[in-house]
Amino acid sequence: MRRRLYFVLPDVESAKHTADDLLLARVEDRHMRFLSKRGTVLEPLHEAGYLDKTDAVHGAVVGLTLGGLLGALIGALVVVYPPEGMNPQLVAVLIGMLAGGLGLWLVRAVYFRVRRREGLGLGDVKLAAVAGAWIGWQSLSDVILLAAALALSLALALGLMRGEALSAAARIPFGCFLAPSIWLVWALAALGRL
Repeated sequence: MRRRLYFVLPDVESAKHTADDLLLARVEDRHMRFLSKRGTVLEPLHEAGYLDKTDAVHGAVVGLTLGGLLGALIGALVVVYPPEGMNPQLVAVLIGMLAGGLGLWLVRAVYFRVRRREGLGLGDVKLAAVAGAWIGWQSLSDVILLAAALALSLALALGLMRGEALSAAARIPFGCFLAPSIWLVWALAALGRL
């Protein structure tokens, strides 16, 4: 279980001493982030990023969970009461859910096994399961490819704007790109463009 500790410190020197104490307590350097006024030199301390400064991750988790539940409910209603001209079959919906959820869960498990850290959250897995139920397993590869391309493009653009190289340890919330990709692929398929 992860816990965050927040310290309010009067100056950079106190922050450096606190960082040294945390290192002695076996808290790894990569888990420490420091927030200060703009223009303050924090070297060699790590500056807090956008996700550390906001509650975007918590909001995304809540949003994805509620969205996943709502998507599953709507999917179930479409199966039970199909709109006119639509003939969804329960088996196809279940195959889509399994393909999406199990597929990303396997990616998550393999990544954790190789890198020894979490690469995808369970919210992404649930969202992929709902996507598979909604758009079908045939379009899942389009969704994953589009979401990955959007996430990587934004990460590269932000890195270029900040003048930083893209790090393998960079944390990118994949669900923020997965949700619009699902909608876009669904819309293009409905228009007959896919």
